[in-house]
Parts: sequence; C-alpha cells; structure tokens
Amino acid sequence: MSRSTDRPKLLPLVTTALDLSIDMLRHTGGPLTPSVLRAEGKSTEVHRFVAETLEEGQDRAREYLRQCNGATSAAALVYDGYLTCSGVRTDAVFVAAQAVGTDRSDLYALAYRFTADGVEELGNAKHVEVDEPSLFGTPQRRRSMLGLRRR
Repeated sequence: MSRSTDRPKLLPLVTTALDLSIDMLRHTGGPLTPSVLRAEGKSTEVHRFVAETLEEGQDRAREYLRQCNGATSAAALVYDGYLTCSGVRTDAVFVAAQAVGTDRSDLYALAYRFTADGVEELGNAKHVEVDEPSLFGTPQRRRSMLGLRRR
C-alpha cells in the first residue's frame, strides 16, 4: 500500500464535495450533515449521515467508509466545523479525501460565513493537513492541528 495520498487524482472529488457542501449550506442554512462521496469508476455516490449530533454523524460516516467494498476507487468525508487562523475562528467545511490503495488521507478546508443573502465563501479552499489517518482503516479520533476545531 502506498503512503502517497495521490492528491492530483483526488482534486476533482474534493472540488465536487466542497461545491455540494456549500450548496447544501445555502439550501438548509446549516449546519452541514456529515456526508461521504464515494467514487466508483466514473460515477460518484453521495451518502448523508443524520444523527443526534454532528459528531455521531461523522462517526457513522467513518464506519461506513471502513466497510466500503472493493469497487470504491476514492472517497471523501465531508463535515462542518471551525477553522482558526491567526486567532480568528470561522465556520468551515472540511473534506478528508483518500484514494484506495493509499494509507493516508488529505484534509482540505473552505471557510464560509452566513450573510443576509445566504452563504459567502471566504477565499479559496486550502489544503490544511497531509498524512491524515486512513479513511478506510481502523477508527481513530482526529487530533487537533493547525488550529482546527470541530463542532
């Protein structure tokens, strides 16, 4: 198994995940329901994980990923949280993405805020962490790095 995260192959899935997340926030007014985008060949399935808390939904999504079958080529876990940069905390969509055959995932974040007109993206998505634990492996709690805080 490769330690490489295969980032170039993941970028289309990450972009799709971020676009769908912002659209969902615009539609619902938040918070974002934890979701998984699972790529199989040229198709992508979206699965949402509704639970009592966002953390429970995220745990259910991670359990689902650990049970994915061999047809999955890549997956992205999407969840709502907070991003703290230079002491300023903002809402953010997080996407942890991984290709099958690699043993680590990458984490991306897109800060946003609610306005009177809906949702405003604050800049571009950022690649905020490399060498994340595998989405397909054993359960692990996320460690807080780079000022990241989850809801």
